[in-house]
Amino acid sequence: MKKQIRWLLIALLLLSLVLVACGGANEEPAANTNTAVTDNTTEETADTAPEPTAVPAEPEATAEPEPTAVPEEPTAAPEPTAVPEEPTAEPEVMEEEESIDLGSVLQGLTLSSADDAATDTAVNSYAYELIMTFNTTDESGAEVTQSVNMSVAYSNDPPAANIIMLAEGVDGADEFGQITMAQTGDTVYMVIPELGCITQTTADMDLLSDGNPLGDTFSPETLFEEFDISEAKRVRPDEEINGIEVEHYTFDETAIDDPESEVKEVNGDVYIAKDGGYLVRMVVSGIGQFEGFDGDTPSDGAVSFEYNLTSYNEPIEVLIPTECENAGAAVDLPMVDDAYEVTSFAGFVSYKSDIAFDEIIAFYEGVLADAGWVKDEDASYSFSGTASMSYTKEQETLTVMISQETDGGPQSVMLITEESE
Repeated sequence: MKKQIRWLLIALLLLSLVLVACGGANEEPAANTNTAVTDNTTEETADTAPEPTAVPAEPEATAEPEPTAVPEEPTAAPEPTAVPEEPTAEPEVMEEEESIDLGSVLQGLTLSSADDAATDTAVNSYAYELIMTFNTTDESGAEVTQSVNMSVAYSNDPPAANIIMLAEGVDGADEFGQITMAQTGDTVYMVIPELGCITQTTADMDLLSDGNPLGDTFSPETLFEEFDISEAKRVRPDEEINGIEVEHYTFDETAIDDPESEVKEVNGDVYIAKDGGYLVRMVVSGIGQFEGFDGDTPSDGAVSFEYNLTSYNEPIEVLIPTECENAGAAVDLPMVDDAYEVTSFAGFVSYKSDIAFDEIIAFYEGVLADAGWVKDEDASYSFSGTASMSYTKEQETLTVMISQETDGGPQSVMLITEESE
């Protein structure tokens, strides 16, 4: 499976090239024009006054409207519009003081333990979606688009998980375009095109643990690991997303602390729940030089990433994939009692065992003979800690391969069935 998820790990490195800081600006108050109007009124009075003789002198009482100069003082009084300038400066101080506590943001996306599941602050389930794209051109100048879409859901009561990933334009996407993983009880189901359903136990792969390859690679914890958004600036007013009241922060390429980064431009927005402080939405776009999702030679292009929380502390139902509903019946092959790290799908089973090498050989010789399988001695062999036993039954063949670990470790066992031609 390493080959199938190699490009996923590279995508993480791409996204670690982004983030932080952006701000706003204040507007200047409009200038007062009342003074010019008052001056024009005074000049007109002086021009018309000479026509009457002594009588006009009294209309100079019309000069008494010169207390219209009095309005000039009130109009000057709004100069305390300079006062609003100080309050508009206050949000800047607020923005600098307010910063995103990365630890608390990510804690909202960590399932609570069984001991804390009943507390008011417990996180018992959540689901989110990721959309990632990379646009560039190939050597011929043709446009190339790569994308990875993921839908992820986790629950701890009962313990369950579901991951669906669809890749397009990525190396290997034609063969492994969509992967579906589901965990219920102690069984993990994986559906891969061309391979069908593969089952494992949670002892081998636990989607709710730190060893989850897909969920961990694209989890907010991992994506934020290389980011510093402590300087991201608050945007007012606050908003509401999916019924959740959120605080909005913005950031840009000044957050990149890699001096060798080829990223030229970044624009990002983070939306944090006001009640709980968990990540609700994140949108990032960048322009520069990137490797692409399959680790190609870096090329100029544009990358975008969008995270949306779709469910938080709401019941989540995880169903066994349709392709896996009869997985147990499709693989009816015997295993020793202490088998672990079991992987199985149609016609294939592999596992490890701490039972001695010779005892495992004896186990299969006995149980397969009892089940009607006939051993082909000419096609079977055992030497130097490696055994291969071939059996036939009606129109079916079975091969059992056992490898003995040289360092005294467990034995590796593999069973493969095929229809005879």
